[in-house]
Order: sequence, then C-alpha cells, then structure tokens
Amino acid sequence: MRLKRIFMPFERREIFRRFDDAAPQCCRDCPQRSVHLEVPKIMLRRLYRQRRRILLFITLFSVAFAIFAVGNTEFRFVVKNEMNGNTTLFITIATGLVTVGAGLLAALVVLLAPGYRRALEPAGLALVLQAIIERSLSGMPIWDHVSAFTWISFFAIFYAIAFALERDFLRSAGLKMTYHARATRKLNATPAAIWAAIAPSQETMRSYWTGSLTRVDARPDWGPEAYEVHFRLGAFGTLVQRHVRTIWDWPHRFSYDYAPVDDVPRRAGVRGRCKAELAKVSDDQVEVATEDEIIELGFGTWSLLWLDDSAQSDLDALQARLSGRRDWSIAGWSARKMAMA
Repeated sequence: MRLKRIFMPFERREIFRRFDDAAPQCCRDCPQRSVHLEVPKIMLRRLYRQRRRILLFITLFSVAFAIFAVGNTEFRFVVKNEMNGNTTLFITIATGLVTVGAGLLAALVVLLAPGYRRALEPAGLALVLQAIIERSLSGMPIWDHVSAFTWISFFAIFYAIAFALERDFLRSAGLKMTYHARATRKLNATPAAIWAAIAPSQETMRSYWTGSLTRVDARPDWGPEAYEVHFRLGAFGTLVQRHVRTIWDWPHRFSYDYAPVDDVPRRAGVRGRCKAELAKVSDDQVEVATEDEIIELGFGTWSLLWLDDSAQSDLDALQARLSGRRDWSIAGWSARKMAMA
C-alpha cells in the first residue's frame, strides 16, 4: 500500500506540496521555512519546465549508446566473455547509468548554464550521427585519424542548422509554423496587481513583468483601439509593435493582436495574439488563464518555445515578480536579458 501511494500518479502541484511536507521537523518549525525550501522547489520547477528538452537529450544519448554497443566488436566481446554470462544484468545496469548520466548532464546545463541549454539537442544529434559513422567505418584506417574530430564537427553542423531554421529567410520556402500554448495558474495577488504586470498599456509601463516595456502610444490613424508599443530588445535596440485590442475589460480579461510596425525580415515572426482571463478565487488569490498564438515562426524558434514550455514559464516569472522573490525561471532569465536588467 505504501509503495502504491508513493508511485501513484499525481498532479504537478502535488509534487511541490509533498516536497514541502517531507521537510525535516526542524525546518518546518523554522520561521525561515519558506526561504529554506525556496531554492530546491524552484530548481524542481525549472527542471520540470525543461522536461521535454531533458527527455529528448536522454533519448538521443541512449540511442547513441545503443548503436555503439551493438556495433562495437570489443564491447560485445567483453560483455559476452568477461561478465560470466550476466549479459542481461550488465546491459540493464549500463543502460541505467547512461540514462542517469545523460539526465544529470542535461539538468546541470539547465540549472547552471541556461544560456547553453539549446546546445543539448545538437549535442545529442551529433552523438547519434557519430555512433552511426563509427559503426560504419570501424576497422577502416581512415577512422583512426578522423574519429577525434567527428563529434565536434557534427555538433557544429547541427548547431548551425538549428540557428538557420530560426531565420525568417526560410519562410520563402514555406517553412512557417504556428506556436499555440495555454497556461493556468492560481496566484496570490489581487486582479489589479496581476493586470498591471501582464497588460501592456500606458499605465503599466513601470509594472510590466518583463521590465522591457518603454512606450505605449494610441494610434487612432491605424484604427480603433490601435496602439504603438515599444519594447527594449537587449543590445539590438527597440522592438516596435502594432497592438489592436479586441477585448480590454479591466481587470478581468483582455485580448490583443500584435505585429511588427516595421518590415524588418528578422522580426517577421513576432506577430500573433495574446489573451488572458483573471478570475478571483478569494480575497488574495486569482486564477490566471493565458493563451498565446504566435504565427510565422521558423522551426528553430517554435522548437525553442515548445521545449521551454514557455507559457508555463511565463507564469513562473509572473509569480516570482508578484511575490517579490528572485525569479529563477527561464522566461524571467530571458526577459532580463532583453531588458538589460
């Protein structure tokens, strides 16, 4: 019964509640309990948001190991003759170690060097391709001279491909994708405070959650409810968008369409629709439901948003800002880079 209770599927919020309840009694009685548990819980949350990227890297790493194990004559000889017939046990242990090792490596990158998280997919693909080439060329004299450089070469190639897929010049070939995501979260704040953090307007420039909103001007010449909105865009300057509000019901819900004002090709993907609904649950708690639809994206940008679980990560950043705590989310880290904060 105890094992059934431990391994029974439960919701994400239950993971963090059980983690909190499992704290030692001395920590639970400590007045700084929430501070002590903040970092481990945030680490778990960031890892969960990056679960797709971590699982993808583990899969690619495991596939590369399987190809190596099947195609490597010396490895098969050791397994067959040196393990006293315990082949199944050895393969099970080896697979487990490879999986754990790949997962730990990906987790370290996500936690300690989030700016390099995008290198995990090219690295995994390079390992698979190297294993395939090694199996095909093993035993040939040329392999002894090129094997040391293959992984670096393949990694550079795949990284360059991933970078190229983000470029909008590929739209001419019809490579356009739409990213659509929904997220819901209960936040301990008032509807007015949440609205001020997520609704871009003249009144919310100082409180907008990304810290990069610099200017909002009404543009009646563009049409009713049309606005020119400026965002700081890191070292590249300013992103100017056209916002057309279709719903603006303070502080309950809003919806607006956005598109770049200028026709700069590299900004052609930043167009779409943003929606949010705020439902008051209690005096100090509000349920926030967001919906994002971004069109005309390159595959690289689409995959980045999907692997980052961007909609949920945005709410992580919003929650940290409203609670006054340090923001450890990937969305918050990216927003600080863009806002140069």
